[in-house]
Amino acid sequence: MIQPDLDRVRRRLYLTFEDDIINTQLDKLGQELDEVLERFAGDQPKVLYFDLRNLRMIDSMGLHWLFETLQDQKELGRELILQIASPAIQRVVSFGGLDQLAEIKFRRRRQTR
Repeated sequence: MIQPDLDRVRRRLYLTFEDDIINTQLDKLGQELDEVLERFAGDQPKVLYFDLRNLRMIDSMGLHWLFETLQDQKELGRELILQIASPAIQRVVSFGGLDQLAEIKFRRRRQTR
């Protein structure tokens, strides 16, 4: 599930990914992302924040999907930022070359108890 939040003043669209990016979720994620981007197309966001801090896992197909998604958005002239909380996810993202397409921001989520 993707939770969108638009900052109209700064023209930034924040996309919070609530589920892991794995092969069995890709069709649903792709559909959701397309719907969100279409819904906010009129606002013409210049910056997309992919908040991946809830991710526990990303498999090779998920990495490929994310790479292609970022590449497509980069070609549209958008600035891309990935927010990551897990050192393991950060290593996978860097190893997969996504750090060449997007700025990586490492931020841990606050513990809520």
